[in-house]
Amino acid sequence: MGADTDDEVRSERYDIHNYIKEVLDKSEFDADENPLEMSDVIRAAASRYVVEGNSDDIADHEYHYITAVRIADNISRSSSVYKETARDMYNEFEESHDDLNDEEIEAMAEDAGKFTIGNNLTVTYSMAYELLDDLMEEAMPLILPEEDRKKAGGTLKSQVNEYFSKQQLLGQCGVVSEETASTIQHIGGIRHDVVHDVEERFTLDTLDGDMDRIDEIPGAVNEVYELVYGEPAYQYVDE
Repeated sequence: MGADTDDEVRSERYDIHNYIKEVLDKSEFDADENPLEMSDVIRAAASRYVVEGNSDDIADHEYHYITAVRIADNISRSSSVYKETARDMYNEFEESHDDLNDEEIEAMAEDAGKFTIGNNLTVTYSMAYELLDDLMEEAMPLILPEEDRKKAGGTLKSQVNEYFSKQQLLGQCGVVSEETASTIQHIGGIRHDVVHDVEERFTLDTLDGDMDRIDEIPGAVNEVYELVYGEPAYQYVDE
């Protein structure tokens, strides 16, 4: 896509969703035939929207969408790197460690894969935590009107404003699904571990047995985003 096309699209005063739609309309990719390429187009367009625009003019809902795109992209790339590294290291360990059985070799290969993506997942969980914290704050009036929150005492007010308290309230009131509430709790727990323990950022021991839960993050983000804004974050292509 040429620079003239980008400038033409960006010159219009659209929000991020209008901008993405314009870019996709001008792209040569078909979402059904090339979902990964389409995801790359969306990621690049979201980045350009920030770089080429005035940050003062970019609304919170646009930053929320851009963050959601980055989260999905990070997860996709981390998954690819993890699988490739684990596979390559398995083959290497199999040749160099005759004293180990298949299960031990597989465990070492998986540890090597986690070590490779540790820093990236730290960023991903941190972004997901901050995004969901913001979105849950926006969703709180659905179960506790702002007027009532203002009347609440200091202790209750601080509890309602806390990440895990908001997650519990939204889940217990049925505003989000049980699966999403569980994923939001998972994100908060893992984020705490990797942010406050340097070793965890490399070993990812906190994710032992839960590596597959990383794939739940986009779904949780999507549900809470749609709850707040009335439309899903991932509406253009299955990212």
